[in-house]
Amino acid sequence: MTTGPGHSDDTYKRTKSQGALNWGCFSIKQRRLIGGYLVGCYVVEDFDGDRSGYEHWNYFAMCNHGNKSSGVDTRKDAIDQAKMSMDYCSTCASLFELHKK
Repeated sequence: MTTGPGHSDDTYKRTKSQGALNWGCFSIKQRRLIGGYLVGCYVVEDFDGDRSGYEHWNYFAMCNHGNKSSGVDTRKDAIDQAKMSMDYCSTCASLFELHKK
């Protein structure tokens, strides 16, 4: 999958072509813990969807089920949130239980 600089049209085009749901995604990965399902990291100011609740944050993560993490201040924190989509998405949580070893 792909990761690139935030605030970059080239990065956003690449992540969209890899399956990101919205514009503003700087990283999208297939998460092994949930069976390879896609989770992306987004720049709030570049996100072309609903930004309500994120006015005071820089980044967030969102799984391709459309469920969003809490807002965070750093890219690293957004990537950490992406790895934990089972904490904010019930479908990801079910996939995690299904694929647990």
